[in-house]
Amino acid sequence: MKTGISIIIVNYNTSDVLHECIDSLFKFETAINPEIIVVDNNSGDNERKKLEHIKSTYNGIRIINLDKQVSFSEANNTGIKEAVNEFVLMMNPDIILTMPVLGKCLKAFEPGIRAGAVCPVLSGMDGIFQERYFQHYPGILQFIFFYSVAAKLFMNIKPLIYKFLYSVKNPEENSGLLEVEQIPCAFFFTRKEYLKEIGGMDADYELFFEDVDLCKRIGTNHKICLDTDLTVMHYGGAGIFQDSREWVYGRFISSMLVFCRKHYGNLYYRIMRFITHANSLIVILTENLKGLAGCKNNMRYLKHKIFTANLKSLN
Repeated sequence: MKTGISIIIVNYNTSDVLHECIDSLFKFETAINPEIIVVDNNSGDNERKKLEHIKSTYNGIRIINLDKQVSFSEANNTGIKEAVNEFVLMMNPDIILTMPVLGKCLKAFEPGIRAGAVCPVLSGMDGIFQERYFQHYPGILQFIFFYSVAAKLFMNIKPLIYKFLYSVKNPEENSGLLEVEQIPCAFFFTRKEYLKEIGGMDADYELFFEDVDLCKRIGTNHKICLDTDLTVMHYGGAGIFQDSREWVYGRFISSMLVFCRKHYGNLYYRIMRFITHANSLIVILTENLKGLAGCKNNMRYLKHKIFTANLKSLN
């Protein structure tokens, strides 16, 4: 294994923003020559032509074209297996560098720090810290307070938000590495050997919570860190909302249940499953009753119908 950095970027019809992402890498990381592997998740012929154009524009980019669409985890695992360097950065195509970050990320793995993974501060186009990507691990109270029909009662209570939902507040008030529970795969910098130790990303997660699971497993023996001295711009959501937004909610909560089953045990999972299912049944009933008065929220109704259908595929 070579000393260096391999960057894995999974693409699914995001070549336009990917071009901007790679351009920022070549602009700011002049002191480091990373291996860049783009895994195209069977986007289609037109998208592959755009990727070939990107490859011809920049030196040293490898394109892996998958012949069928797979989960985000599987696509990343494909890139990880091909990576030849000691360090791996899994990065979304909608990350735009605004400063050099890779060299500083390497420092988190110096002896004595025990970092298992590190991420810079993610900032939106508005310059605001995206705290939703740095959350506490999911649980029953988190679901009730922030994802259930009762969420409107709690979602503006700041003490509850930072106790049960967001784990990082005002990163600018800190300096250097801040140990956190989880960081997103939008920017996940780690050692390849740590990924090998845990068997890579878990393909049981079709979408969402694969990065939460990754942090939970790597975090058993190593620190998960946010480097508050580093910032990258993150558009957020590129590639996800090409499908219906109704589908996204069902997949998100289903993946939350997969995480609970894997890490909290069967009893906790069964309770969580009951609560989430009951919540969706209440919403479905409510929207049907509202439909009698001609004010049914079809998107809200479909979100929960899709989730209840997804439940059938979970044991």
